[in-house]
Amino acid sequence: MKIAFLGHNNFSDYFKIGGFESLTRRLAFYLSSRGHFVDYFIYNAESAKEMEVFPNLKLKYFQSFEDCSDALFQSYDHIFKIWLNRRERIRYILFSKRIHYLTKARCHSIILNWSDSIFKQKLILLEAMMSSHDGRIICVSPRQYRKIKTWSKRAYFLYPPVPDEYFLKPEEKSKNEKIKVAFLGMITPDKYIEEIIELFKDLRRDPRFDCIIHAIHDSRNKRSFEIHQWLSRQKEVKYIQEDIQKYSPEGEKKVISLLRETDIFIQPFRRLVNTLDTPLLLLEAMASLCAVVTTPTGSVPGIYGKSPFIISRDHFLEEARILLKNITYQRILKERERIFKRNGELNFALSSMGPALDELLR
Repeated sequence: MKIAFLGHNNFSDYFKIGGFESLTRRLAFYLSSRGHFVDYFIYNAESAKEMEVFPNLKLKYFQSFEDCSDALFQSYDHIFKIWLNRRERIRYILFSKRIHYLTKARCHSIILNWSDSIFKQKLILLEAMMSSHDGRIICVSPRQYRKIKTWSKRAYFLYPPVPDEYFLKPEEKSKNEKIKVAFLGMITPDKYIEEIIELFKDLRRDPRFDCIIHAIHDSRNKRSFEIHQWLSRQKEVKYIQEDIQKYSPEGEKKVISLLRETDIFIQPFRRLVNTLDTPLLLLEAMASLCAVVTTPTGSVPGIYGKSPFIISRDHFLEEARILLKNITYQRILKERERIFKRNGELNFALSSMGPALDELLR
């Protein structure tokens, strides 16, 4: 089959770092490895160009949405809409209807994030229904799917896949002399980074712990840049600035190695507006059998399962201090066993995506 992914350069480029991009990249890689021909159609690029990643996986860049959509008028069996600018969404609704009528391509919509507002949820659904012709509305979190399936029979659930290299069995996970606690990700207040810094400063006094922050900062965001500058100057908290500008297999191996060595992974959320509605790092940490200190935001508690490591959003710092100061390695080992069982129930390994994707493409 011939398959196309369509999206804006800021959230859809094969080589960009982020949850949106990782989801699409893994789906595209898997589909191409199964013998399908996959093309990325990316608009808002600096210049028009084309490149081949693998023999049957190509990237096609365009400066405008019009040029991008015109080039899509080829014989594709499936077109997956990833993320579009607001002004292009109405254009795409008209375009998808036309291309389906002329080429019989099945048009699918991937719902990447979600809103707590009922009004905005209905807008998301309306747009997806109007642009999914003979296709599916693909939900990436349980809460999306529960809601959308009550409104549309085209709802389809698919966990963001995690490569098999991340997955460990309990006996394969290293046992460290000290309890290794890590934060990995973008410096942003939405991820409680200031509270995490205070927590790590407290734990520094406890010889049982080895805490570290691996982070990327956004120089365009004033608060993110300020926190990065402070972390770079201080000596109380271990801080490694990750300068990952684009995806590479080597960069992915570094993340896998870091998570394998981590006992407790810190990933709380105030909200999930700016990330995948099922956060990929949550699934990757679970695959690596990290005990994840997180918050009951969106579908997170339903995915991670019942655990004392899920703590209140309103009292995160206070409750995280109590949890970690009373933790034992035996409790961590018990949590690993629980997560290993949970991973088997959720079945989100990339190699397990075959039946789900085959059904989607029928």
